[in-house]
This record gives sequence, C-alpha cells and structure tokens, in this order.
Amino acid sequence: MSDCGAHGGSADLSRLFAAVAAEAPAMRVRGLAMHSDRVVPRGLFLACSGARHGLEFLPQALKRGAAAVAWEPADGVSEPTLPDDVAGFSVPSLRRKVGLIADAFYGQPSASLAVTCITGTNGKTTVAWLAAHAMNFLGRPAAAMGTLGWGPPPKLWPSAMTTPDPDELHRRLRVLADNGVEHVFLEVSSQALDQDRISGLRIELAAFTQLGRDHLDYHGDSVAYGGAKRRLFVEHRPKAAVINVDDPFGSDLADNFSGAVLRVACDGVNPAELSLRRVRPGADGLRLELAEGASRFRVASRLYGCFNGANLALACGLLRALGIDRDDAVRALSNCPAPPGRMEHFGGGALPDAFVDYAHTPDALGAVLGELRARKPHRLWCVMGCGGERDAGKRAEMGRVAGALANELFITSDNPRSENPREIAEQILAGASGRAVLELDRSRAIRAALHAARPGDIVLVAGKGHEAFQISGGRVLPFSDASVVREALASYPGAAR
Repeated sequence: MSDCGAHGGSADLSRLFAAVAAEAPAMRVRGLAMHSDRVVPRGLFLACSGARHGLEFLPQALKRGAAAVAWEPADGVSEPTLPDDVAGFSVPSLRRKVGLIADAFYGQPSASLAVTCITGTNGKTTVAWLAAHAMNFLGRPAAAMGTLGWGPPPKLWPSAMTTPDPDELHRRLRVLADNGVEHVFLEVSSQALDQDRISGLRIELAAFTQLGRDHLDYHGDSVAYGGAKRRLFVEHRPKAAVINVDDPFGSDLADNFSGAVLRVACDGVNPAELSLRRVRPGADGLRLELAEGASRFRVASRLYGCFNGANLALACGLLRALGIDRDDAVRALSNCPAPPGRMEHFGGGALPDAFVDYAHTPDALGAVLGELRARKPHRLWCVMGCGGERDAGKRAEMGRVAGALANELFITSDNPRSENPREIAEQILAGASGRAVLELDRSRAIRAALHAARPGDIVLVAGKGHEAFQISGGRVLPFSDASVVREALASYPGAAR
C-alpha cells in the first residue's frame, strides 16, 4: 500500500471548516496535521489544547511549510503572530472537531468501509487480529488497526498509539479504502474516547471485551474509566453491538444500548445469542465448544491460553454480526495464527518452554499465569516489570499476582520512560512480599530466568509482547523480548547448534 493525501490532491479550507460550522479563509491546503512533525508544505496545522498546547510547536510547523494555522482558544494562550503569507484563525473546541475536519479532507473514507470499533481493558488486540485475519481468509479484504500496527494482517505498519489521533486515523482509512479494503477492525482505547480521537467516524459495529483495571493514572478512578468506554456505545452511535454480557459492565451496556445487540456469554453464564460452553487446551492450541441457541458447534484454534476462548467467542460474534455464515466463521477462525507477542511460544522438548505475552494489567497477568500453571510445569517462572508514567497504583498488585502464581519471579524494567527503574521495581516488589530477584537489565533478567530453568519448566516473559523497543530516560532503544528469548534458548546448555 502507498501513502496518500486527499485523493493525492488538496482541499478548500473554507469547505473543510464548514463541516464544523466554523469560518475559515477560502484557500487550498495540501494536508492537515495535529503534530508539527507531520505538517506538509502548503498544509494546515491544527494547534489543539492539551497537556501542551499545539501552539508551542508553531515554529516547527511553520518551518515545515504550513500555509494555515487553526488554533484552539485556551486560558493563558495568546493569539499567535504569523507571517503575512500564513493564514490563521481560532476555532473553539477544535480538538473535538478535528475528526470531522479530517473526514471531510480525506473524502469521508469511513463511508465506504465497514468499521468495527473494539473496546475493553483486555482482548482488543486479539479480537481485532482474529476478525481481520478471518475476513481475509474468506476473501473479504480487511485490516486491523491498533496496538500491533495497522493494515491487513499478518504484515502491519507500525503505530505509535493503540488508537491514532483523528487526523492520522482518517488518513489511514483513506489509504485502506483506496487499496480495496472493505472491513476495518479498530481498537479503541479509553484515552482515545476521552480525547475524541474517533470523531467523524461512521461505525458499523462496536464490540466490548471486558472491564478491568488500567489507565487509572489518566482517568482517576474506575467510574471515569468505565464512562469513557461507554461513550463508544452512547455518543458514537454504532449501528449494532457485540458485547460480552458475562462482564457486569458489559451486561449493563447491552441492556441500555439503543441498537441491535448480539450478546456473547464468554463464561457461558448469562443468556446470550452466542455462548462459550467449553474450552480445552491441547498441545497445538485450543478446542472450543460454542452454542447459538440450542445448536452447538466446535472451533479448533491455533491460539494458546484458555482465556483466549473469550476472545475467539467475541471474534466469532463479530463475524456473525457482519453476516458471515457460521460454518465459514468456524473455518476462518480455525485458520487464524496467534497475534505476535500474545502467548507466543518458544522452546520446549529438551529446552524450557517460554512464552512471551503483552500482559500488563493485573487481570491479564493473572489469566496468563493461571493458564500456564494449569499446564503443570515443574516450576513456573515469571519475568515482568511495569511501565513508567503509567498507573503506579497497579504495580504492587502486579507484584502480588506474580508472586502468588509463579514459583520464581524476576522483577525487571519494562518501559521506565522518565521514572527511576529501581523505584518502579521496588513498588512491584512490595506487592510480591519480597520474594523475587531484582534485575533491572531486562535482557539479563530474561537470560537468567531461562538459563536457570530446566526442561519441563515454563518461563513467562510478560509486559511488552510484540514491542520492538524499550523507552528509557527519553530514549527509544531497539529491544525485543522474543529476540532475547530466542537467543537465550539458543545458548541453553544442551541446545542443538
């Protein structure tokens, strides 16, 4: 796929802002961007309020050739002085309107796509991956967009955020539509909903996985966190919804949703159109039994982890809600590989078994460790940390979960960002009751755990999953858990050379 602008051309500024009932000069711009580093020559810079106002980056935008600047009025922010050849105007509540402006600039791309938005604490990435992969298997061109990247799986383009800013979101949708994609499965984070990143989007279907603890550093409490998730179903008016009703929050969502709902009972408890009745782990993946009314059917999946039964059930629900025949949905889901960094398996046999997983919340870590304990290893090892500048309140809880379920625990760095890695590790250790090894060098921690483990043991490396970097002290350094695991297993005593 190739990058593109508004059909490779430009748009009239006054027409764009008419979409949000704002006045703008009659002139043509060749692009639009909320971030100064994405401004193109003769483009529009959208300076929104936020943690730092966009006008702080005005010099960079002008240097890159911005021809027009729209800014959001805010307390303490003065009207900028602009060069004579640069148009400028203020737009109240600009951040909330960027999606509508971008939608107009890129020719309303979501109007020609069936967009499914997926929200929830855990499971978004796997559900989006499964649904997009399955649709492609059935000959219906589909893309996923989220934590792993964006595009038709398995090869995705990298993405800095789970849900991109609205200017970038609509640009990507234009790229996908122009390249023949018909379905897009978009992960929608709580921050994205709070920050109006999906404004201007036409949503065919919305899905909810479950609600646990995450992002309380941003939202403040679980009520605000849940309220952000609810906005997808209330304010953005999807035509229909697929909801896990065995989650109490999901059950309430389904009861109050104004459109058509396909209820999925991911624990097989509550009445639902689709119920997960049984999940059995096997050497090569999962065996599921699902029910639609009185009719039961089976899915053989290549995914590991019984908790993935819920993700497979929700993905099946999405396919059925989108009109896919049940037998076709079963065939397609059985063909899907696991997403990168989600219960990704290495080793075994004469080597310890190793799993790399993105689990970075207490619920997710507990689910993964519980699944691995059920495999009855000789010993279960866990290598984990917590990200800096993220919900510090969950660190001790993560330590408690890991300490309770793993036989051996290595606490290490995740993405410490600007925080002190040792302080983060000690907060985790406080929850683990002091029973752990502290090794802040993540590579050394992974190698130490794997080399200390024995065949028949399982080592979980948790927290970063698919990520190919580590953020520390303002630097983004190349780093891959999977690569370190492969190297450590290759140098394991007795490993085949």
